[in-house]
Amino acid sequence: MSFSIGKDSITQRDKAGTITLGQLIAMGEIENATDINKFGFNPSVGAAFETIWDAGGTYSFLASPQLLTVTSQDETPANDNGVQVTLEGLDGNYEALSETVTLAGLGTATTQNTFLRIHRAYIANGQAPGDDILIEYNSVTYAQITYDYNQTLMAVYTVPAGYTAYLQNLRVGIGKQKEVIARLQVREFGGIFRTRALLSSFGAPIDKEWTVPEVYPEKTDFMVMATANATTDISASFEIILVENT
Repeated sequence: MSFSIGKDSITQRDKAGTITLGQLIAMGEIENATDINKFGFNPSVGAAFETIWDAGGTYSFLASPQLLTVTSQDETPANDNGVQVTLEGLDGNYEALSETVTLAGLGTATTQNTFLRIHRAYIANGQAPGDDILIEYNSVTYAQITYDYNQTLMAVYTVPAGYTAYLQNLRVGIGKQKEVIARLQVREFGGIFRTRALLSSFGAPIDKEWTVPEVYPEKTDFMVMATANATTDISASFEIILVENT
């Protein structure tokens, strides 16, 4: 039996008790809903706000769809020839796009499709790279697979066209006993980034649950940023239920 999410909440009981909406989504029983779990890590956050992602600094979103270059940072980049990298994101119409490339030559590859957004990238075969892998356009990094995580760690996401996002939670982890301020930055299509959650802590993890989920339309950009009174590593994650518009 399958369901579609509408105005009414959905629960179902079996002999073990109540099955949650999340469990129904995971089992594929909700026809028009997907769970999106975005998580990121920044190894060196200091006094200035930075995006929680592998490469550090403030994340830049592509202004237009582009072919992307995937490059090994190994001292001998040809050692990574044969490594396959899958990129997941959105095309110029904000529709889901996935492509797998194989590093060759001097440990590089170029996508055949143009990407407007990158949500994640990961190693897709059994050959691990020897160093970081950068995914760039015009010498600007839009995703980084840091050695040896074998996938991107970026608390960044954009809602695809034809979907609505229901924000469930925000979590921030702090590597050292430092004063930290974290903020969720949200930009709806055609607008500017606005702080939609602001959280502070002294070294303790931050965990915010929305009792009533925040609702965001298609093409909305998300990113988590943070600052600390002294350098520390910071992780962040947020979870979205993505529902297809009907």
